[in-house]
Amino acid sequence: MVGFLVPLVIQQNLTHDAGGFFLALGFTLIPGFGVLGAYTTSEGALNADFYNSFGFFYLFVGMLSIVFLICSLRTNIVLVVLFLAYSLAFPLLAASEWQAAQGNKEAAHNLLVGGGAACFVVSLMTWYALINSLLQSVDFQFELPMGDLSSLFPGASQRKEQRLKVESTV
Repeated sequence: MVGFLVPLVIQQNLTHDAGGFFLALGFTLIPGFGVLGAYTTSEGALNADFYNSFGFFYLFVGMLSIVFLICSLRTNIVLVVLFLAYSLAFPLLAASEWQAAQGNKEAAHNLLVGGGAACFVVSLMTWYALINSLLQSVDFQFELPMGDLSSLFPGASQRKEQRLKVESTV
């Protein structure tokens, strides 16, 4: 519940959204939940309806990643690269599912590899940010450079202060 404090809102949203994504992904792919059974053909393969619907799952998570990318522009380079890679990965994965639904196995495979490569970049950035957070939490002697972007894009409160200063001089 501490995450509802203003500085931790972003972290809590990321944790909940990532948890919701992986929970839905897990429920879909675990045989015990029976989700795949409704989409399995008599030969045991998944039908086109599964691939089409799963593509939309990835697409909408990708749209959420774009929102996070926009919000990360005022934080640091590591988060920007992380969410940029996510914003590339999810549409590639969605396109892979849609190509699989059309029976284009080679295109589906190539798109899946591209999405996997983008997810690898996400993994690298996540580990880098985690190591930096761990070093900060134990008050280590040095920090990893994250590439602060807060001065590049002034916040609404900073713009309001500047506007008030201009108005008070007039």
